[in-house]
Amino acid sequence: MPKFSIDLYSARNQKIIDAIIAAVSFYLAYEARFEGKVPASYDQQMMLLLPLVAVGQVGFNAVLRIYRMTWKYIGLQDAIRLATNLLCCPALLLLSHYASPASADLFRVPIGVTLMYYFLSLAGALSARILRRLQYQASAAGTVTKKAAIPVLLIGAGRAGARAAYEIRAEANLRPVAFLDDDPKKSGTLIAGLRVIGPLTSLATAIEQHSIRQVIVCIAQPPRETLRRIWATCEILEVPVKLVPTLEQILTGKAAHYRSLDMDELLGRSQMDFSAASSLAPAYAGKRILITGAGGSIGSELALQLSKVNPSHLVLLDKDENGLNDTYLRIQTGNATPVIADIRFPERLRAVFATHRPEIVFHAAAHKHVHLMEANPCEAITNNVTGTRNVVEQAIAFEVARFVQVSTDKAVNPTSVMGASKRVCEMIVQSQHAGNTRFCCVRFGNVLGSHGTVVPISHLLYSGGEAVCTEQLLELQTSIPELASQHLRGESGQEQRGTDLSATDSPRRSGHAYSSGCKEISHDHS
Repeated sequence: MPKFSIDLYSARNQKIIDAIIAAVSFYLAYEARFEGKVPASYDQQMMLLLPLVAVGQVGFNAVLRIYRMTWKYIGLQDAIRLATNLLCCPALLLLSHYASPASADLFRVPIGVTLMYYFLSLAGALSARILRRLQYQASAAGTVTKKAAIPVLLIGAGRAGARAAYEIRAEANLRPVAFLDDDPKKSGTLIAGLRVIGPLTSLATAIEQHSIRQVIVCIAQPPRETLRRIWATCEILEVPVKLVPTLEQILTGKAAHYRSLDMDELLGRSQMDFSAASSLAPAYAGKRILITGAGGSIGSELALQLSKVNPSHLVLLDKDENGLNDTYLRIQTGNATPVIADIRFPERLRAVFATHRPEIVFHAAAHKHVHLMEANPCEAITNNVTGTRNVVEQAIAFEVARFVQVSTDKAVNPTSVMGASKRVCEMIVQSQHAGNTRFCCVRFGNVLGSHGTVVPISHLLYSGGEAVCTEQLLELQTSIPELASQHLRGESGQEQRGTDLSATDSPRRSGHAYSSGCKEISHDHS
């Protein structure tokens, strides 16, 4: 048998509900005015006017377009409009009271009854609409249990925070838990049904105590310093951070919903755009290019930017199949070939070079984690040093035109096994003078968001360890796209000519964001 469903809140049913509310309110107004003992004359007046008031109220609502409101989305502005429009019927009753002669008792409704009717009808109409909104929110969130929903911490208990709290409640998979706000007047208060549990300095503690799995910054234009502190703490605790978009971002199409943190907001400047395809095309268009370490953060960005300048063939080499697969799927070009190979084995490299005959090589494959290489120095030598020597030898053997060694600033006066191994790699590359291959090295500092940055230091502090910060911590900071772009421009001769060793020009100092986050967590765990 076919299933029949009744829409309780259809346009017709909304009018019926409002008519019932008006009739009941009018009746209760008489009962309240006369304390349950309505005189016979007024009782007759009530019975005669009650259907007229009910129909008249619905008629006024229809004329004033009250029924164009969607009940399940009712908000404060809708409630104010409803309260204003519901004045029409009581105003007509008041006009009738003063305009009618004394003999026309039927139309002389007591003023007290009229006032009570207005407030009762307003309470009833708002209650019906609020119940509809609550029903909608409950049904929207009903597919996921309260325990299964992701607990969310909101930062910023202002207008944007309150709006975000209401919106998140309607999401089936999210559960707002509390607010953090630096305003001491808001501490302990309830906003949009959520408690303000403390200032921003208690972020790490709040995340742990409430098992937070997502943080949303509900500040229209948050200060950069605040964003750094939030990002640093959440990065350490492995909690994703989202931002409420501004109206401008929504209108321009840059963000429609909660967005991820942009690197520009952490760097304190706009990212330098070096990657214009028109400027790089002459150096790389139509070339066969090999990228080692293509599954890593830097190698994958090199692959992405090179794929936009139409090389004839892009060879992506890495021994990590997962990272390599991510890079291959990301660039979405038909002239790329993923190659799983280990640079420590010269026979395998020889086969790769013989098959693909690269004209340009970007050598980004290396072990980069300082503390791991201290514990495993033999791997730093075999992978970084031996691997680089193998790639260089094959580049010479197959007459590669240009070879770029991706190095690090830790190779300058190295104090670690990793830095020393990279310095030896530079020496291997710089010592090559035979043949037609042009060799160069490019150094970089800590790269925001890349693997092997200062994150381990933060984890060390979080776990109760200690770290001594020296002036060397204030290294130049850059983002992965900027670093890759500078590599490409520098190698193509647009940045410098006739040099074989250069450093990336990164105009921002690092360590600050992470240090603030580390201080905060160290304080919470002291």
